[in-house]
Amino acid sequence: MGYARVDEPESPRPLTIIPVQIETIENGQVVIDLETLDIVDEFQRFVRPLFNPALTDFCKKLTSIQQADVDGGDADPGYRTREADP
Repeated sequence: MGYARVDEPESPRPLTIIPVQIETIENGQVVIDLETLDIVDEFQRFVRPLFNPALTDFCKKLTSIQQADVDGGDADPGYRTREADP
């Protein structure tokens, strides 16, 4: 049948902030076989925020992501090119 890729990006700011200020700090994905519903691949990568590099206490409590996670993350805007592939 085929595969489906499910994305779940994390953002460090509450939704009341201006959308242009929202940055992805984690990119998590799974690839699912649509016939068996089995997970066939997974991808997880922290992304270092460029515009607001310091995580707020709100963000750390909401996501459980710590400052050290994103400090060591990929700042390359092309990180999506290394996504999971079945």
